[in-house]
Amino acid sequence: MFIRTKKIKNQEYAYLVSNVWKKRKKASRQKVSRYLGKIYKINTANSSSLEDFLKSSDMQDYIEKTKFEKIIKDLIKFELFKHNFQKYTKNIWLLNKFKVNLKNKTVEDIKTKKRICLEINNNFLCNYTISKLINFKPKRNLTNLQIGKELANAFESTGIIVPRGVFVIVAKKVLDKIKKS
Repeated sequence: MFIRTKKIKNQEYAYLVSNVWKKRKKASRQKVSRYLGKIYKINTANSSSLEDFLKSSDMQDYIEKTKFEKIIKDLIKFELFKHNFQKYTKNIWLLNKFKVNLKNKTVEDIKTKKRICLEINNNFLCNYTISKLINFKPKRNLTNLQIGKELANAFESTGIIVPRGVFVIVAKKVLDKIKKS
């Protein structure tokens, strides 16, 4: 599955799409699985470091002592901070008419209460991508490399840029969690 954009009356909208093979026509067709929302482009406003944002000088120690879901939420919060969002509560971040709720895994327009997609770093932060990242569970019987690629794709699809060293430590934490279960 992937996200496709469609322009209607000068406004872009995002859809979750999958390819379906049509035997009779011997060709693939795109099938829309779900509507994700109107797209709003958000530009980077500041270039703070993750260490400064988390007030942590030792990232390895932070990641080892922190649960996976909190690490993911902190990385999303950091990206929102870099795009000028303001912390409203522990899990709610606001920018103009946009609200990101990490507890409910929602991205919405405050006025209309409709779900939206924020285009961040050429990808989309929306209900679907946030849920996919926070609830990350790799498919069974994958190699460590394949699991790492799936995790990288989950980050990339949300528009979250994770520093390479941090990604390696987070991926190791995911692999350790899988081995224990």
